[in-house]
Amino acid sequence: MIAVGAGIAPMIQALTKILFTEGDHTEVILLYGNRSVEDILLREILDRWAVDFGDRFKVVYAVGSRYANVHSGMKTKVKKAGFATTHDA
Repeated sequence: MIAVGAGIAPMIQALTKILFTEGDHTEVILLYGNRSVEDILLREILDRWAVDFGDRFKVVYAVGSRYANVHSGMKTKVKKAGFATTHDA
């Protein structure tokens, strides 16, 4: 399962159904991306579930921006050249 930012909300609903349905033995690994640790929504709940349902649920936090390692000069060059998108350097 993959979620980014506020996209965790519908995943919480799905996880609640999976983890709290008696007889459901579904195993889930959640990859949850955010720009910073402070941006991780519902972290306390996810961490608690990882302990309570450790045999069936794991959460992996991916923190950082895709632009964190982009050289600002490269972004400026691309913008000046009129390209529609930028790419990581």
